[in-house]
Amino acid sequence: MPRGQARSTRGGRGQAPVSRGDPVSRSSTAPRPHRRRARGVPGCRRPHHARAGRPLQDQGRAARVRPSHGAARGGGARPGRRKTRQRADRPAGGGGRTPDRRADGPPVAPAECGGGGSMRIACVSLHCDPDLRQPDQLLARYHTLASWAQALAGAGAQTTIVQRFSVTTEVRHGGVCCRFVAESARERPAWLNRFPATAAEAARLKPDIALVHGMRHAPAAAEIKRRLPAGKVAVQEHAEDPPRLPGRLVLRSAFRQVDAVMASTTSHILPWRSAGVLGPNTRVIEVMEGSTRFRLRRQDAARQETGLSGDPLCVWVGRLNANKDPLAVLRGLERAAERLPRLHLAMAFTEAPLLRDVRAWLAERPDRAARVTLLGAVPHDRVEALLNSADLLVLGSHEEGSGYAVIEGLACGAVPVVTDIPSFRALTDGGRVGGLWRVGDHHSLADSLVYCAYRLDSETRARVRDHFDRRFSYPALARTALAAFQELLGGDHRP
Repeated sequence: MPRGQARSTRGGRGQAPVSRGDPVSRSSTAPRPHRRRARGVPGCRRPHHARAGRPLQDQGRAARVRPSHGAARGGGARPGRRKTRQRADRPAGGGGRTPDRRADGPPVAPAECGGGGSMRIACVSLHCDPDLRQPDQLLARYHTLASWAQALAGAGAQTTIVQRFSVTTEVRHGGVCCRFVAESARERPAWLNRFPATAAEAARLKPDIALVHGMRHAPAAAEIKRRLPAGKVAVQEHAEDPPRLPGRLVLRSAFRQVDAVMASTTSHILPWRSAGVLGPNTRVIEVMEGSTRFRLRRQDAARQETGLSGDPLCVWVGRLNANKDPLAVLRGLERAAERLPRLHLAMAFTEAPLLRDVRAWLAERPDRAARVTLLGAVPHDRVEALLNSADLLVLGSHEEGSGYAVIEGLACGAVPVVTDIPSFRALTDGGRVGGLWRVGDHHSLADSLVYCAYRLDSETRARVRDHFDRRFSYPALARTALAAFQELLGGDHRP
């Protein structure tokens, strides 16, 4: 399932946003007193992303519908790469019906569900962790599911969540009707299940668009299409790899009934095409799978809360594993410190199979170890303060899905200095917002760190937040999705 995001809403910034097309990394007329421009600084080369000469997309266009071989096209976004594997579906348990109620208020009548929009959307979720017993527990854990539905409703669509669960009930959450259907996963793996009860409930709503979460739930999407021939059915990709045979054959048959696939970037579905699951003419809707409710706060107040300092202060948020490549980041930090004497790195992480290697590297370099703070696990509600403390967000990922850490960093005004992989190219507008460095190349990282650090100014954080608001906030994603859905429907429906 999609990851959860913080509940807080964004406050005012009180700073003027950057004009359209203005790179965040440009120098200010009022730089920090101790900084010099990168131009003319000894040893400061333009970083990898600045030398590449890559054509950059229009910042005002967040995503597009990208059909193949002559189908109609929409707006513009960048391709990405495959993601890490999603957990297989697990049974939700047995049935029973509980009284209809609100998750955040009094009982709700079925007539209240939806909204006033003319486009009707059913967000269908079939994954359910077996330890979840109450609807509010599920909605709290699956923040992105609820946030997406709320954003679509806020953009004018009549939106309903249909969720497979252990009991049948109905609640209202954040102004969106949530219908829970008691249905167990009778077969394993997930692609053997068509979930007819949940599919029937989704079809009963007669939505214009049924958005089914999870590529391996294509059989359920096909079941909805069978029951809803007049509607359109799309499947949203969520960090999954194609199964082996015979699963590929089952999914290939199911996807023939699906009208579109929704993915963060087109490159995320390339493994599915290579496996023969998706055909070359499958319509792809490019839009990030989630966002965050993190807000921009005063940096000095955030640093007082976290106790961190540095000039620049770099923050890492992610696992310490081979894919994230923390050792390459540390080597890049070591090289950049020769030109940034007050640089400091704070690393927040959960799973840490390379923690011993990281500590050994630091132990061999005590002078560099003083520049690094290993924070360990940081509760998600405190990550907002951590990212607001940062000048730069540094990541070394070889492969990513949407890149939630980057999305959260953008929301908090942290300039991303991240690897040159497709999903990060999309989030940074090809390196215009922040810097891109070659995967595994600590020399490239050092150049990008110095390049971005010398361009920090008093308006940088506001410009980064403005980029997030226009491109990757939930309202922006919802507008992009609705425009794509309208095109999918032939332009006859307007939210």
